[in-house]
Amino acid sequence: MSKILTGIVVSNKMQNTVVVDVKKKFQHRRYRKIVNMHKKYKVHVGSSTIPVGSTVKIQETKPISKDVHFMLASTQAFSKEPAAKETKIVKPSKTSTTKKKETTETASAVAVEPAQKTPKTEKKTAKKSVTRKKKVTS
Repeated sequence: MSKILTGIVVSNKMQNTVVVDVKKKFQHRRYRKIVNMHKKYKVHVGSSTIPVGSTVKIQETKPISKDVHFMLASTQAFSKEPAAKETKIVKPSKTSTTKKKETTETASAVAVEPAQKTPKTEKKTAKKSVTRKKKVTS
């Protein structure tokens, strides 16, 4: 019985071979935390070309070369554009711009308060330095 794994093609720059990244989730034995792991496998695909980003199923076989121990079982899906480019741009409405102005005003008010506290700390440090000088001289 051979392993059948599902992964995403990461590289197709070699002849007759692609690199597939297989992701796996499991629960840690002791800590019971869900752990995400991934491993890259070199897969023999023959003369066919598979684009980067496509989802494939791979099957374990006898060693074909030093690093290649899997063959392509099937190709499931391929999207021409990455998922990040599919995001929609939403234009802000007039009400959202007024809220942004209010948040910037509150942020500027918060920034003023620490500036007012700094002179008080300078006075305290000056007093400490004076008392230290008196102790040293006596």
